[in-house]
Amino acid sequence: MVALKLLSAGIVVMTEAWWSTFFDETVAALILSELRPGELDFVVEMLNLQPGHRVFDQCCGWGRVAGPLASRGYSVIGVDASLPLIKAGASRWSDGDISLLHRDAADYVASPKCDAAINLYTSFGCSTDDLYNLRVLKRLAESLKPGGRLLLDLMNPHRVLNGFQPIFRQEKPCGTVVERKSELIDEKTALFQDWLFQLKNGERFQRSGVTRLYTEDEVESFLKWAGCKPMDIFGDFKGSEFGPESERMIWLART
Repeated sequence: MVALKLLSAGIVVMTEAWWSTFFDETVAALILSELRPGELDFVVEMLNLQPGHRVFDQCCGWGRVAGPLASRGYSVIGVDASLPLIKAGASRWSDGDISLLHRDAADYVASPKCDAAINLYTSFGCSTDDLYNLRVLKRLAESLKPGGRLLLDLMNPHRVLNGFQPIFRQEKPCGTVVERKSELIDEKTALFQDWLFQLKNGERFQRSGVTRLYTEDEVESFLKWAGCKPMDIFGDFKGSEFGPESERMIWLART
């Protein structure tokens, strides 16, 4: 799981499980967003959630979805490898039946099993090791009751490749400048990104991450391998038909 990549600034070494140390309170506030209108309704509808249902949020972060689901009355358990995000979520979401745990998604199976499960916002495929990613998906499926539904949300690889941006720069309202350098690696099957943050006070710090760009055929095969039956594929959280220019690639499947 260690990636060694050469960029213009020199050699960048990706440490194991980079996603566990990428976020702190500052980075999370700068690049993580709240739910957009309609996203939670889409999740509830696609998962066919009913009163009393238990939901597993794999790679839950600070509870962007887990918290609002709990507020609607569902029982939610979420896990994430980032301790700062788990702590932030635990302090934010105090209402409802919600548990946020600091765990590696590849090793955790929800108990008791859940009626539905989610892995959203490009949390799947954070390793260039396909076997590790398959373990994550297998744990997601194993956390479901027979017939339980899951949503798996990934980057649309066609959109990434067709509209590839090597450099993205943005100044936040707080005065922080965020610069992201991207590179397609491993024969364009993965996206390496190097983030540079410059705060208004002049402080600078850097983060790096990599994400596998899986095709729809690959994801369909992975879901079947994990013991799931693919039901549909969408291009966004509005339920649009999936295509090459779709914003996202969102799979609905069941066990």
